[in-house]
Amino acid sequence: QKNVEAARRLMAEAGYKGERIVVVGSQELPAQGMMADVLVDSLRSIGMNVDYQQMDFATLVARRLSKNRPEQGGWNVAVSAINGVTLSQPATNFVVDTECSGKTYFGWPCDERAQRLRAEYMEAADPAQQRAKLEALSRALWESLPAILVGQYYSPFGWRREIKGMLRTANVVFWNLEKTQ
Repeated sequence: QKNVEAARRLMAEAGYKGERIVVVGSQELPAQGMMADVLVDSLRSIGMNVDYQQMDFATLVARRLSKNRPEQGGWNVAVSAINGVTLSQPATNFVVDTECSGKTYFGWPCDERAQRLRAEYMEAADPAQQRAKLEALSRALWESLPAILVGQYYSPFGWRREIKGMLRTANVVFWNLEKTQ
């Protein structure tokens, strides 16, 4: 349950003293824009000093690549929306790739232990080993928080009866289609 007072207390215990937090977002992709709006409102409700910088999506994509400090054109928090199928398991979930190369997903998480557990999970041969490795990886990711997943949404799509061969996938793909009379 949402507990604003507990969140304020935890932020104080963590040492937050009102430093400016730069959140970058764009309203051009409605789902990401709404998530950023809710995030900013939530952070402000617990007393965080949020500088919400909205921009067009192309500028946001370029800005996310900056490793500069926020006062030098960088950022602290960016909201993104990624296909759930991609995030559904560690082998394809690039958000939890915590290899310390500086070449990972924006934010550039670095956690060698989590990365080792991710590799061990992918290499585990039997289901019991996989489950144990997945549980250890999950605990490690909660400790380092390379990303915070805040929800999921679906993009519904439809087609007319005359269209055959539509593939039921996470994203609309326009191949394999045929129009009948």
